[in-house]
Amino acid sequence: MNEQQTEGVILIVDDSPITLGGLIYFLNRKHFETVVEVNGYEALERIHEIQPDIILLDVMMPDMDGFEACRRLKAREDTKDIPIIFITAMSDVKSKIKGFKQGGVDYITKPFNLEEVYARVTTHLTLKRLRRQLLEQNRLLQDKNQQMERLNQVLEAKNKELQELNASKDKFFSIIAHDLRGPFSAFFTALGAINSSDEFKTVHHITTYLEDSAENLYKFMENLLQWARVHMNSVEFHPEKVQCDAIIQECIDPLHTLFEQKEITITYTPNPDLWVYVDVGMISTVLRNLLMNALKFTPRGGAVQVYTQDNGDMVQLAVQDNGIGIAENALAKLFKIDEKYRSEGTEEELGSGLGLILSKEFIEKHGGRIWATSEVNQGSTFYTTLPKYMES
Repeated sequence: MNEQQTEGVILIVDDSPITLGGLIYFLNRKHFETVVEVNGYEALERIHEIQPDIILLDVMMPDMDGFEACRRLKAREDTKDIPIIFITAMSDVKSKIKGFKQGGVDYITKPFNLEEVYARVTTHLTLKRLRRQLLEQNRLLQDKNQQMERLNQVLEAKNKELQELNASKDKFFSIIAHDLRGPFSAFFTALGAINSSDEFKTVHHITTYLEDSAENLYKFMENLLQWARVHMNSVEFHPEKVQCDAIIQECIDPLHTLFEQKEITITYTPNPDLWVYVDVGMISTVLRNLLMNALKFTPRGGAVQVYTQDNGDMVQLAVQDNGIGIAENALAKLFKIDEKYRSEGTEEELGSGLGLILSKEFIEKHGGRIWATSEVNQGSTFYTTLPKYMES
């Protein structure tokens, strides 16, 4: 029989196969493939090979009757779902109940009514297909439910993240408002003093104060603008091969005057063999922020040291000072936008902390890290890691 045209495989287990000729012929004409076994043991041994869609199982067989064969088939994981129709010459109710308890789905009696057999076989094969379809639909439904649960979890996480970002934004803008209020208050106070004073020395002192306030305000606004551009994705990222010494020296040189005014020694030991693959503008901004931070928190006569270290595929850059240091509980707040950390410098220099937040953004854009270690009254060290240029 052409396998593509078969309606299914029927395993017939009967110890009198000679009586089955008419049934087998009829089923073959109905496009079923039939396999006959003469006892339960052989059927159990070959069941995996035969892979029937339905079993017609004689009740009265020697050695192992149909009830026992059915029980064993239903106990096996690979055969428990195959429909079993009992073949019997008996019509008593007790035998039928026993067969149903063992897992049978129906009975046919000898002598066979061929159309009845065909109807029962096709009915139970249809039910089997429907059960399989239902199980598959249930499985798909469970998969969809699990996907929905995962999507809901992702949605909840995103909502939580959005709420946290909104909270961070609110805190951040409160920080901005607070930090802008200080410089403008200084301007108004100083201008009021100028208007009420005729002494040149007083005016000169006030204008110096105004100049410092204006410089702090300018630096704050510059960092704020850079930070906003980063978050609007309008900052272009153009990494290139550059000597580490060149970036460091170009950042240190313009600041020498400020360090000299505060009598702070700044040193850097060149390392000409170290090359990095970075966006020069971004890393220069980071290094300037770290150097200005060290300048602010180092007392007169102090020292600042910049050094680099080869760490395999990354270069570690550090700015170390012997200044006033940072308390341990404040270290964790340094690079967080939603945490307020502000401290006056050794000569009452002010800052918003935005420079460190911006530095973190730039360093992470390079796949690096930024962190700090510190001891109060001993000094601080700020570390960054940058991608080293690797010859291909």
